[in-house]
Amino acid sequence: MQPASGPATAETAVKILGRFPPTLRANYDDPSQVLVADRAFQARLGERALLAVSWIAEGELRARVPAGLAPGVYDLVVTDARGRSGALARAFTVLGPGDGGSEAGARDLGREPARGDGVPDARRDAPGVDAGPDGAKPDAPAPDAPKPDAKKDGPKLDQSKLDAAKVDLRKDLPKPDLPKPDLPKPDLRRDLPKPDLPKPDLGPCIPPTGWWNASYTNRLPLTITNNASGTLPSGYSVVVSLDTQSLVAAGKLLASGDDLRVVRTVGTTHSELDRRLVGMGTAQTRIWFKTTAQVATTDGSYFLYYGNPAAGAPPAAWVDGMSSTSKVYLAADDFEDDAIGATPSGWVGSANYKVELDGSNKVVSLNGSSPNANYLFAGDFAWTDVIVEAQLKVVLTSGDYYGLFGRATSASNFDTIWFGLSTNSQLQCYTMRIQSPTSTGLTSSQLRGTWGLSPAAGTTWHPIATSFVGQQARFFFNGNAIGNYTLATGTMTAGRIGFCAGYATAHAHWDDVVVRRYVYPEPTLGSAPAQIRCP
Repeated sequence: MQPASGPATAETAVKILGRFPPTLRANYDDPSQVLVADRAFQARLGERALLAVSWIAEGELRARVPAGLAPGVYDLVVTDARGRSGALARAFTVLGPGDGGSEAGARDLGREPARGDGVPDARRDAPGVDAGPDGAKPDAPAPDAPKPDAKKDGPKLDQSKLDAAKVDLRKDLPKPDLPKPDLPKPDLRRDLPKPDLPKPDLGPCIPPTGWWNASYTNRLPLTITNNASGTLPSGYSVVVSLDTQSLVAAGKLLASGDDLRVVRTVGTTHSELDRRLVGMGTAQTRIWFKTTAQVATTDGSYFLYYGNPAAGAPPAAWVDGMSSTSKVYLAADDFEDDAIGATPSGWVGSANYKVELDGSNKVVSLNGSSPNANYLFAGDFAWTDVIVEAQLKVVLTSGDYYGLFGRATSASNFDTIWFGLSTNSQLQCYTMRIQSPTSTGLTSSQLRGTWGLSPAAGTTWHPIATSFVGQQARFFFNGNAIGNYTLATGTMTAGRIGFCAGYATAHAHWDDVVVRRYVYPEPTLGSAPAQIRCP
């Protein structure tokens, strides 16, 4: 501490020498950048705070000792912005009137201490604070002794002789011819000490040995909960929602979603699964995938991985066409692989059903004329407990009976159940007997339920679905449960699916048909907080 003393009656400006690194903050978005977060320091002598403490450099603080301290010897304590402290014992002496404690004396004490002055060295005596360059600890105050009077007691000197004996070192002494040292140029990258920067706190992370692919930085653990009374079968299609909009905005996910992957991990074995994204880039993106094992109660072996800017194409969402087995569902068809004007692959029935464009999107469309009905069927006669889902858009609102068939029992003279729009503002359910998929009429039918629809369907797209568990059929429109019907025991226990339109002149579109296994109530998926891969 320089000076090491000052008067009690006036403020004293001081330097505090030592090591005072500022508080640093890591930039997690760019780990190569480290920012100075705070250079605030506090200092006190005893219990009295110093004034105007300021950071000058890593080795120096400056402050003012306040006036009014009681005469005596004080310890110095310096505290940084994080609350860490260093102390120096007997760092500063407050002088009373009898000790020469005047303002003039305080200014004189501001000189640089010479070696041997007895100034304490905090490099040795206390962490973080330097008091002087010589490393000596301050001694206890010496007892009072009579001060010599140089004017009276010392020898008299002839000032003129002293002036004549003065030597001008710059002029009178010969300059030595010293060889210039051949010093190597410093390599700043090699020779300068590396700063001891704080490592960013990344929180809990997963060791690379437990990670599927080191190119992916994040993952979400998923837990499947079986809510049904029996065991959830393997191959069940499940869905989880994710806010991909926020992840894309934060730069953690590609806008295409190509780096969003579903992986199942059992022990040290990782298996990537096919998945389908619905609503990518929104706050409610739905991610569908198929389980690969039965679930009795819960299963936490599935994960969503993301955060790979160099990700390639993901696994296929489905195998398009009802004649193929989907990798995400039992069967699915978005008609994108079918030719415009053709009957979609894997479907049989009325030739009035053809693939058309709705904007840039391929759909299957029906243009029929009164009084004929128009049917179209596909799928497996062995399907039992399933849900059939589709998108339905009415083009001609004066038409009627736009909907879905389920459990069509055989290829000819078969029973089936139908649910859909009997008019633009009414939903109905019928059980029917149809002679063949290419028939234009019914062998028999019976109304099983009627429900009003408000507002009317209009000419926009609507999700429509029918589920089957045992003999119980449930009906859904716009995502809402509409009603149900219990089939007679032993009737329509299994069958394929289909479309219907007629008997008035009709025009409608169907798209994104999905058939998947179904239990009631369905399983739910929850996600734990996101995890990161350890470096």
